[in-house]
Amino acid sequence: MSLKTGFTFTNVEANDSNVTVYNIEPADYAQLKDEPNMYKMSNTTAGVDTPEIITYQCGKLTKVPLSEEMKSNFPSPSIGGIQYGVKVEELLRVQREDDTVVHDLPVSVCITFKHARTASITESDLMQVLGRALGALFKADGSNRLADMMRFCIKPR
Repeated sequence: MSLKTGFTFTNVEANDSNVTVYNIEPADYAQLKDEPNMYKMSNTTAGVDTPEIITYQCGKLTKVPLSEEMKSNFPSPSIGGIQYGVKVEELLRVQREDDTVVHDLPVSVCITFKHARTASITESDLMQVLGRALGALFKADGSNRLADMMRFCIKPR
């Protein structure tokens, strides 16, 4: 008997947010580390004193962590899983109008997937979840919620 997968939510209307996706061309990056579960690279087009570091990581999970509210009525017999993701680390340079450097501000963004290790979870499923996670950062009118969230106003309004 064949099985199918799907999410049970029905609110799938897209908004008009304008998220720019930048191409990460390997030719623009120098390898910093290459290990079995981690690859780290540095942007060669960034300033020497303001690097951009991108790290790809993966690993096994003995148990996929879930919040208390996410307990399933139909748990999988396998609780083991995998995790993988990417972290982008930047330095935002603050300068005066005469280009004098005031200071550099660190900024880091992590995207991590954690799920059961099964062929039932597809790339399409994960792209849908990623789209919903990114969508949670935007309001219905397409504007983002980052200014609110930077002020600890995390409740959507």
